[in-house]
Amino acid sequence: MRIVTIEINKETDLFAVEEFLDHLGLKYQLDDPDALDRSILAGYEQSEKGLTRPHDKVMQEFIDKYK
Repeated sequence: MRIVTIEINKETDLFAVEEFLDHLGLKYQLDDPDALDRSILAGYEQSEKGLTRPHDKVMQEFIDKYK
């Protein structure tokens, strides 16, 4: 197996590349480079609103559940 990395800057280019890969019958995966940033930001916003639980409580619940 070979891995090819292609950087795409325009949505129109992405569509063309997807069409090409589909036409060739190749398997591919699209990565979103901004997904991690959005996830971290969402977690931070949730913690600021008090919607998360402290790490020590989560870990203790995990330990208690799987003793």
